[in-house]
Amino acid sequence: MLNKKIREDLQLHKSEVDAVIGTVIHYINDLPLNDKLVLRGLGTFTRKHILIPNNVNPKTGEPMPMINYTTVKFKSSKSLRK
Repeated sequence: MLNKKIREDLQLHKSEVDAVIGTVIHYINDLPLNDKLVLRGLGTFTRKHILIPNNVNPKTGEPMPMINYTTVKFKSSKSLRK
């Protein structure tokens, strides 16, 4: 749906729109830790390191291993929140 709307508004070919959107998504996924990608009017993407310490399963009492991963977070711009 987004591809179609962009194609109609900018009069571009489907392959051109797909390439641009694919490049933006690729860049978002490859952000270095704690770096930002700001898209004016849309929001800010950041890559964060998540560390969940050792826990205990409340049902079985078994220890659960520490979870360590990175994720992309998104914060919408003020104009989208209105």
